[in-house]
Amino acid sequence: MLIKQLVPKVANESFIQLKSTLLKILLNLISFSIHHKIYLALAAVALTYYNTLRHNLSFNLWLLIPIFLIVVLAYHYIRCGGKTMSPTRWTILSTPIISISFWITPFQTMILVFTTILSLLYIHPVLKIPPLRNIPLIKVFLVGLAWSCITTLFPALNHQEVNYWNFLEIVCFISSLVLLFEIKDISEDKRANLTTFPIVMGVSATKLVSLLLLTIAAYIHVRIHLDFRFLVVVILNIILIICTNQQRSQYYFNCFVDGSIFLWGIV
Repeated sequence: MLIKQLVPKVANESFIQLKSTLLKILLNLISFSIHHKIYLALAAVALTYYNTLRHNLSFNLWLLIPIFLIVVLAYHYIRCGGKTMSPTRWTILSTPIISISFWITPFQTMILVFTTILSLLYIHPVLKIPPLRNIPLIKVFLVGLAWSCITTLFPALNHQEVNYWNFLEIVCFISSLVLLFEIKDISEDKRANLTTFPIVMGVSATKLVSLLLLTIAAYIHVRIHLDFRFLVVVILNIILIICTNQQRSQYYFNCFVDGSIFLWGIV
């Protein structure tokens, strides 16, 4: 009788322990993907892929791998402040990017070179020109520009069929999200003497600018695709903008704000 009572108890404890272990592994994987910008790079891949589908462009899926690595490399380099990474990491990340230059169009190579130079100038001064992120109020739009080059121009230039409305849509959308990260980073940006929208205009005005950019992006999207289901995604992004403040956790910004890029692409 005692054995019959103990067996379910032991099985239940084992199940609880297994569930706790799996949950811990899942949380560690999420933290790893966020810290190393894997989650963000997957969002860029998804947005690129869906942009090609929307505009009926044939696209070599293998090119999504370098796009993934470009985003990881660029954000890791910027996060390190331009400090030297280990030769092994540089080799692993840069080799696939360099190798594709032999079998993509010259225009696509120009886009890769441009985004690379943009990433370098973002944190490094050149002659008497300060790092681009130190130039007042343009950091937001530089990030939007880089994202739009990779996710719209890069696949489109394979056919030399560029939809400039789509390009502007992604610039505005990504810029609206970057403004939310500027709200999160107010304290750090003040210590670094950076001039950002929240520091100059305040949080409320920054949210209004973000809403304006989101509205422009949504209008362009609906105008191109005539898909009003997309308004659901817009409403979710409006909620994110309204709820954003400095006290929000890192997971709020990295999971939900960055995660909205997936929704923008899918819908």
